[in-house]
Order: sequence, then structure tokens, then C-alpha cells
Amino acid sequence: MAGTGAGYSAKAHPPHSEDYRMAKRFPIPEFDHDELKSLDWTAPEPLDLGAAARIVEAAGDGDTSVYGAYPVAASDAFLDSLSVRGEFRHAVLCVVPAAGVRMLGRSYAWKIQRAMAAPAVDGPSSGLLLDWKTPRPMNTRLGPEEGTDAPAASMYLVLAHQYSDYWVANRTIADNEWTGPSGNGFRVLSCDNEEVSDFHASAVSFDWDDA
Repeated sequence: MAGTGAGYSAKAHPPHSEDYRMAKRFPIPEFDHDELKSLDWTAPEPLDLGAAARIVEAAGDGDTSVYGAYPVAASDAFLDSLSVRGEFRHAVLCVVPAAGVRMLGRSYAWKIQRAMAAPAVDGPSSGLLLDWKTPRPMNTRLGPEEGTDAPAASMYLVLAHQYSDYWVANRTIADNEWTGPSGNGFRVLSCDNEEVSDFHASAVSFDWDDA
């Protein structure tokens, strides 16, 4: 059945389910973790919150050129409220069209991964737009198997892995050169190991059709 992705099952995804609807709407890009090994990485210079707000405002005014991912220096109060620690803790601002965007998570890692999206990062979290965790080590599923509609036109993404009773921030790459099956999109890649640069611990992609 074309466009439903590997492992699709009509029994597992009944016709009125969210997974079924997303599978019919977008083909699922293959998650090839091997291509994400040994990537070049330089510590990004994160935007301050004022610069991030200006990007969100530009998108709201109709500037489609700002769609993409941007590392942002989230407040300590925000990250502390999510129990996220570590040298590399930050957020990634993701800016997309207001509707018709498929958001998809994938993972290839021994550590439990978590992807959190919030509407703001300037103070303690007052609620997340989404909160995905891998169900077990070495499970590629992060969030709904077939993806879901992006919950907002702008969001701040935090990618981390579990350590004891808290979360350690992953290093990230904002891959704005990537495009999904539709020909549009971007993805955020992450690595949970300081000794290597394999950015397949968790990955979140955004894909949309032309308006």
C-alpha cells in the first residue's frame, strides 16, 4: 500500500485513527540511522529570546523564509522546571506553517529519549504542547508511529535522554537543508554521547505540502 510507511497495519491503525489519517496524507521518510553517524558538529551560538521572538513575529506576518530550526538559549527556570540538566541544555525554536504540517519523531539509542515541545521558554513551564518518550531502549518509535499534526506554528523543542531521575540535554543539529517527501521541511537531530558524533539518538522532522 503506497504511502503508508514500513510496518503499516490497517488493524493497528483503523480508518478513523490519527495514525491512519497521517499515513494517508504523507509518506513516511525512512529513518536511516547510519547516515547520521560521525557528523560534523560545532557548538551553536544560540539566539537570545528577543531574537527568537522576532523570528516568530516575522512568520506570523507571512514571511515564509524564516521557516526552520534555531537553537535558543532557554531560561534556566524553564529547563529546571523540566528537570533537564547538562552542559548542552538549550531549546530549538521550530517555525512552520500554521496548518498542514506533519511532525515525526524517531530514535536509535540505548538510553531512553524524550522530546518536549513548549510554547515559550522564558520562565517555568506552564504546560507542554507535546511530550514524547521512547518506550524502551533501541526502539525507533518516538511519538506517534505515523507522526502527528504540528501542534503550533512555532514551538521550542527540547531533546534529552534519561539519567537516574532527571534528563540530560542532547547536543543538537538544526538540519535546515533536509526536506521531507513533500519537498519542504527540516529536522532537528540529536546526540546523547559526548564521545561520538552520532546524531540519531532522537530526531524530529517537520514536513508540509506547498500551499
